[in-house]
Amino acid sequence: MGEVYFGIPGPLARTLVEGLRLEFAVETGTHLGDTAALLGTMVERVWSVELSHTYVERARAQHGDDPRITFIEGSSPTVLTELAPSLDRPALFWLDAHWCEADTAGYEAQCPVLAEIEALDASPAAARSVILIDDARFFLGCPWPTYRRSDWPTFMEVVDRLRARHPRYVTTLLDVIIAGPPEAREVVERFWQAKVFADLQQSKEGAWQEVEALRLELSAARGRPSAGRSGVSRPRRLARRLLPTGLRRALLRLRHPG
Repeated sequence: MGEVYFGIPGPLARTLVEGLRLEFAVETGTHLGDTAALLGTMVERVWSVELSHTYVERARAQHGDDPRITFIEGSSPTVLTELAPSLDRPALFWLDAHWCEADTAGYEAQCPVLAEIEALDASPAAARSVILIDDARFFLGCPWPTYRRSDWPTFMEVVDRLRARHPRYVTTLLDVIIAGPPEAREVVERFWQAKVFADLQQSKEGAWQEVEALRLELSAARGRPSAGRSGVSRPRRLARRLLPTGLRRALLRLRHPG
């Protein structure tokens, strides 16, 4: 599933917008409006729906001067039911209206995601749009006791609803459930491959720096050369002891291709 983000994973959202030519964005769960503002840098129009009057007012105060963003107060399934029929161009839907402790609204009905999916499927462009659902971990496993488990569908129930009317590609990365047209698979996989390679490169550099520092420290303390009697350099021998096998092999391939 990957690491947990707080808010929309911006690089993933931008990759999907650009790769699938999405023109609108709809967010449920406005909070302070920062995600709506970010989406406003990617698409032509953004609608953000929030149940809490307090958060709607805060978002409007911070981002209300952006003509691309419309903040709407109300229940997300109700607002989406009214809004979706007018969305005639492919959109990115960011569904994050589920209750999240603290002072967020919606405790009485903690997770409206199934109703949200049903409502947005009425969009004329629903089959070409992309749906991102935050907090995938809460659908993959049981939330902690302050959440009512009965309010939260399972991951497979969410997938079934996502595929009920359209043959969507569905996966989960970065604590987000991703659903889109079949061609979204190639976009998502290319994004993930690039991210994994970038992370590996960063891990490789950090790992070799640690190994080299330890080698120099040990060499200085023991007064020995960097290679032992076997002819294998100390960094490699230390790497064998300190690094997981899979990462060690990947680092050696990157450092010594072929």
